[in-house]
Amino acid sequence: KYISKIASYQSVCFLLLVALSVNAFSTTGIQMQGYKPPEKVVICGAGVIGASVAYYLSLRGTAAVIVDRAGVAKAASGKAGGFLALDWNDGSPIGALSRKSFDLHEELAKTLSLDSYRRLTCSTITLDPSNLGKPSPNKISEWVDLGARRTSVLGTRDTVAQVHPRQLTEALVAAATQRG
Repeated sequence: KYISKIASYQSVCFLLLVALSVNAFSTTGIQMQGYKPPEKVVICGAGVIGASVAYYLSLRGTAAVIVDRAGVAKAASGKAGGFLALDWNDGSPIGALSRKSFDLHEELAKTLSLDSYRRLTCSTITLDPSNLGKPSPNKISEWVDLGARRTSVLGTRDTVAQVHPRQLTEALVAAATQRG
């Protein structure tokens, strides 16, 4: 449950920052008299959030400098599982954001030519501690048979995807850099 809350929080942060970066200088947004968009923005952190902000700012013609002492995708953004779920947050306050994030990742995968993006089925498997190391009487999963008690599907190819987070982050930074 704790990990789910962290993932949900990260999804909200990602989408909020992207939404802010996309709409910050929109002519359809709130108009502030005498406001001039910055010529350059400094972004602290070269993880997926910083990379996303830089990418979307570059689409708006605003240059960005990313500052990170370790480099691009050197922490969680380069080591996470990269799982994306369309409906795991349905019924929660961030359900709509999660659905938008799912679609946005597929769009980015196409735009940035990410070969690691894929749709997949995701399952949970319950192990029987008393039978660990022993073959299960019936094969429950095609890839786990020792000590497996039961399995259930968490999502299908329609609702679950995966992208290598380092590849996504590096591609966002490269595209932002290329745009200036």
